Parts: sequence; C-alpha cells; structure tokens
Amino acid sequence: MTKSENREKKLALVERWAQSGQTQQQFCQQHDIKFSTFGYWLKAWRKKNLNASTRGFIPIEIKPSGTSEQPCAPRIELVFDDGLTIRIF
Repeated sequence: MTKSENREKKLALVERWAQSGQTQQQFCQQHDIKFSTFGYWLKAWRKKNLNASTRGFIPIEIKPSGTSEQPCAPRIELVFDDGLTIRIF
C-alpha cells in the first residue's frame, strides 16, 4: 500500500467515525486504534475538510433595511462546535 493510499484509508476511518454517532473513545476501542493516533488522523481530516470548504467561498452583500434607535435581535446566529458564535443583525 502506498503512503497516499494509507493516508486515504486512515481519513476514511475518521469519516466513518464522524457518521457513526460514537464517541472517539468508543470508536477507537471498537477498531483497536490508539486514541492518540486517532487524534492525529482527526486533525488531518479536519484540515483537509476545512481546505475543501473554504475553496468555495462566496461573498454576500447585505443592505440595511433602515435605522432604528432600538437594539434589535440577531437575524442569523451561527454557533460552532468550538463555541464560536457569529451573529448577523
């Protein structure tokens, strides 16, 4: 097996974990994978997916609907797994 094939096999395992609904610990135990090794693979998988998703960035333009003295609630709120929150008013 080539280095590239081996890497793709590992990333495919991480993909299976992501769809499994199991915790990382459960998945590692079931597949006899060291937890620290899986963490390394997961980091590579996330980096690959982040690079793939940022390639298709499309800018948007938002025009204000008017002015108001009253504070308004956010119209869109995005909450990410790491706790980052983006609010668009």
